[in-house]
Amino acid sequence: YNRHPTTCLYVFHSLIYKGYLNSFLKQLAAKLIMDTPITLCRYGEIFLKGNNRAFFERALVNSIRQRVSGSVVAVRNRILVTTDNPDSQNKLRTVFGLISFSPATQLPIDINEISKTALSILASKKFSTFAIQAQRLTKTGPTSAELNCAVGDIVQKATNARVDLDNPDVAVGIEIIGNHAYVFTEKT
Repeated sequence: YNRHPTTCLYVFHSLIYKGYLNSFLKQLAAKLIMDTPITLCRYGEIFLKGNNRAFFERALVNSIRQRVSGSVVAVRNRILVTTDNPDSQNKLRTVFGLISFSPATQLPIDINEISKTALSILASKKFSTFAIQAQRLTKTGPTSAELNCAVGDIVQKATNARVDLDNPDVAVGIEIIGNHAYVFTEKT
C-alpha cells in the first residue's frame, strides 16, 4: 500500500465501525486515522428515500471515490473522506447530492480533548463572539447541550470572547459519530 496509504485507512475505518478489531488494534488504527485530515460530508435528500436509501448512499460514495483519491466511508448519515490531497475539497464541490462538507479533526469523545482542539483551531482566527454547535448522530458520550456548555465555558475563559448563538463571528461545530468526535469551524 505504499502507493495508496489511504486505502489502509479505509480498511481501518471499516473494521473499527464493524467492531472487528481488538482494543490494541483499535487504538493503533485510531492514532493513524486521527493524524490524517478528514472531511466530514453531509448529504441531503437521499436520506429520505426509504427502502432505496442504501442504493443512493452507495451511488454517492462511488461518485465521491471517482473524484477523490483516498478513503471514503459512509457512517451514520455522513460520509468521511480521508485524503492527503489538498485539492479534494474543490473536487467535493462538484459531487451532486452533497449539501455541505467540513474539514474536521477526529478525536475520542473527551470534553478536554475536544476543548483543546477547538482552542487550537480558534487560535488562527480573529473573533469577538463565538458559538459551539454540537450534534450527536449516535447517542454516545455527553449530550449536545452538555458539550455546548462545557466546551463553550472553556473557550470563553481562554479567549474572553462573548457567546453569541444567533450571529457569532465563528462557530465551532462538533459532531459525535460512534466513538469519535469531529471538530470543525468551516462548513462549505
